[in-house]
Amino acid sequence: MEITGSMSIGDIATLVPVSIPVFERYGVDFYHNGDRPLAEALTETGLSVGDILAEIERAVQAREEEESLHADWSQTAPGTLADHIRENHHGFLASQFPQVAAELTRVLLAWGDNNDELFEVARSFDVLRRGLETHLAVEEHYVFPLLKELGKESPQGAYGPIPPLSAEERRALEDRLSLLENEHAAALDALRAIRTHASDFLATEDTCIDCPALFEALIALEADIQRHIQLEDEVLLPTIRRLAGL
Repeated sequence: MEITGSMSIGDIATLVPVSIPVFERYGVDFYHNGDRPLAEALTETGLSVGDILAEIERAVQAREEEESLHADWSQTAPGTLADHIRENHHGFLASQFPQVAAELTRVLLAWGDNNDELFEVARSFDVLRRGLETHLAVEEHYVFPLLKELGKESPQGAYGPIPPLSAEERRALEDRLSLLENEHAAALDALRAIRTHASDFLATEDTCIDCPALFEALIALEADIQRHIQLEDEVLLPTIRRLAGL
């Protein structure tokens, strides 16, 4: 869809989640001013609407390139996907987790006394965050370096384990990959719990004036994590298994 300066920041963030990191880089506050038109919000920053829209378009193109990785993986160096996941999905979560946590705390302090479900949202978010932060650290310190090592091209032009893994190493690797898959499932369970307790992110100003902005952030977080997990379950982990001879 075409994004224009007359659209509200909140609508853009909801319809095009990859716009959120762009807004954050330039100090455009979509949490508390989501109903403001983009052009109006930018007048206070001195930023050009055209430049921001162009950067959002580049972010959209990057996401579309990610989609193509599923089809073109056989022609792509194995380490490329690891770099993409770290720079985009891990980077997104690193910026969003603390901001969503701060917004959730603010909403709880203002509206928690009248909305028990908000506390359940907070508990599920805490489970999600703690689990994924540990998960991301394992990927960055173990899985991604391993993928790059396994994906080195041999003089013959074939990808494969260099050097070959022992039977014990293969068992240990399979155990680690299975654990990562279980952690993916746990993250998806936490996302479903958040959505359930947030009534599918349908909030009214009668019950919580600040909830719509929080829910927009949670929707964007949910969409990114789902894509992140899909990319790993369908491409990254199968590739490691193939290269390691599992």
